[in-house]
Amino acid sequence: MRKHKKLTRKRRTRSRRNVKEMKGGQHPLKVAILFVGRIKGYDQPDIKEYLRRIKEKYNPVVFCSLNKTNKTDYIKDFCKLMDITDDRLYLEKTPPYPEYMNHVKMADSLKGKWGDGCGKNSAYSNFYHMQKAWKLFEKHNAEFDIVLYFRADIVAKDDLTLLFPIKDNTLYIPQNNPHCDYDGGLCMSFLYGKPNIMKYFFNIIDSIEDMCNEGVIYHAETLLKAHVQRKKIDVERFPYTFTHTNARHQPHVEADKE
Repeated sequence: MRKHKKLTRKRRTRSRRNVKEMKGGQHPLKVAILFVGRIKGYDQPDIKEYLRRIKEKYNPVVFCSLNKTNKTDYIKDFCKLMDITDDRLYLEKTPPYPEYMNHVKMADSLKGKWGDGCGKNSAYSNFYHMQKAWKLFEKHNAEFDIVLYFRADIVAKDDLTLLFPIKDNTLYIPQNNPHCDYDGGLCMSFLYGKPNIMKYFFNIIDSIEDMCNEGVIYHAETLLKAHVQRKKIDVERFPYTFTHTNARHQPHVEADKE
């Protein structure tokens, strides 16, 4: 009588990498993940393990644009963890925010300090590096089934399961939870979709001034909702509960190096 082979962790991992085949597709699911602005907090043991599981499950190609000038040891370790090669890493200290950031609609919501610094600087830096990460992605001219925007400070217990096949003209965003949809907007902690739709998300900086002139109050989640509506993009929600590590705002000798 033939014995059944034991399903080892290694064999399970291989099967996970063939997600698309299990869904009836013709090749393994091709996923790109883009990290933006900063990665502070990724070195927390639970987050590191979570990122490893995502990498094992989807075998993604990872791109990263950071508000840094040097490839510090902290960044090198992150690149090693996520298999980020130098041609998929962009480092630049964000330049001063443009004059349009002084728009009255922005001044109302960007006063004071956000996280590690000035609200206006932090807000502009995030959108600035989103576009830089997208330009890195475009240079590779590769075909992907899914592009995922993710943060390195996310804490979650449930494994990330990307819905597939995904619809055209659709952004996939987590359902409402305490860390989503601030000010009636749409979650900006992570989302995904097909590349031709995600390009609108990563280039939102080009539309911010116009949206504020139209009366949209400046807030990342609020701007995203208005942007999605202007581009007539559909939104589909999926269950996912997460938080952000407190380490993202705590002093860290290595992470804070420029």
